[in-house]
Amino acid sequence: MGRPVSVIASLLAVAVNAAFVGSALPQGPIENPLVADAFARTEARLDRAPDLVPRCLPLVSGPLDAHVISTSTGGVHVDPDMRFKPLQYRFADIRIEPTVHPIMLMLGNEYPVIWRVDAAPGAKIAGVLLNGYYPAMIEGLPDGVSVGRIAVEWLESSSPLESGRPYDCAPPDGLTADQAERLAAFVARGGIGWPLDAPNPTILEVLERAEQTLAVLGPLEVVSYQGSGQGTLNRMTGIFEFSATVSDATRGVFRHDGRELIPSESVMAARERTMQYLTPGPSGAPLCLPEIAGPADVHVLSSYDGGDKLDPSLARTTGYADVRVEPTETPVLLVLSSYEKVIWRIDAADDARIAGILLSGYHPPMIDGVPDDVSVGRIASKWAESLEDYVCEPNPTLSDERKVSLSQLLRTSNPTHVDDDELEDLVPILDFMGGFDVLYHQEGHNIPGLTFTVPAR
Repeated sequence: MGRPVSVIASLLAVAVNAAFVGSALPQGPIENPLVADAFARTEARLDRAPDLVPRCLPLVSGPLDAHVISTSTGGVHVDPDMRFKPLQYRFADIRIEPTVHPIMLMLGNEYPVIWRVDAAPGAKIAGVLLNGYYPAMIEGLPDGVSVGRIAVEWLESSSPLESGRPYDCAPPDGLTADQAERLAAFVARGGIGWPLDAPNPTILEVLERAEQTLAVLGPLEVVSYQGSGQGTLNRMTGIFEFSATVSDATRGVFRHDGRELIPSESVMAARERTMQYLTPGPSGAPLCLPEIAGPADVHVLSSYDGGDKLDPSLARTTGYADVRVEPTETPVLLVLSSYEKVIWRIDAADDARIAGILLSGYHPPMIDGVPDDVSVGRIASKWAESLEDYVCEPNPTLSDERKVSLSQLLRTSNPTHVDDDELEDLVPILDFMGGFDVLYHQEGHNIPGLTFTVPAR
């Protein structure tokens, strides 16, 4: 499927390699002529700031329909002889049909990809945003299409364990401080890139954040997503091929590896219910720790990511963990600990005695089914969607000095899921609630129908 390299393109590739010594992709001359050709064409197409640094974003103005196409590796290898190397260049093909509204293509990748565009006459491509971990290349665009590029680092080694030099691009002029900060965070992650590799819970949330960030370009709406790790296996040739089509018919399509992406409304409902269960402090913010009076037996239940998934089609989706609480002579303090977003579903027997519940996780856990009058506190490190720090309110029953100590402890201890080796990390947290000993610890990860039981005692 390789395209012939013209003499002019070959000479241009040589000139680009010479001009970008010390910053070319990869370091030094590009050996494969197809890659050299694609690199030269891409460098010639990128919009540049006055200092010739490539622009992060294309020069477009809304309203625009943004169509997102993303792949980890691309499909067909540029050079079949390179297919067993750790990092290879691959092709990804896109067909653009005429559309009612002008479009912006947002093309995301993880590994090096050469995007090949086949635009039908009348296709309305206003701009292209190349974004990914390694700088992508593109060819076949019609004249006059603005191209911006976001990446994390240059590919300078055949080993994924060796880091290249940071990629640099120029932001748009005239951004507010908030817009500049948001765009800087977006660029640092490689834009949308390959959503499954991002530290985010779902592809849809990545797209939502991208839409908010790219509002600096003017009215823009992400209207479709098509993604696949390495495309589809051609059973006749035994080769993976990546291709996508953009048209009015694909508007409203959000599909990953053939599966429809479903907005996680259940997650939003679980968040709202959790906020109702959390015990509020004087300021209205949730308390860090539950309010507990009297002795209690501590039961620590921990799971990295829960069991059954809320929606298997979503990337790093929310998991469920069920907790059955039987009647006990002594009230129980439940410490529910996780790393990824987990919805803890409580099923308490009529005579169960729950003194309080402490939710603890790297990403804020959620909860459902809490009996009336049970105090719930929550400690966490980062919100999954924004990666901003989670903040809770120290309990008002603590002295001012103890409140400061608790806040400092939570900032330095980095709450996360608790395994057997980390139980001791709970001791100082429990001390702030009056001092409790851990009676039971149960752990379960990624088990269908994951259920914990606090036994009758």
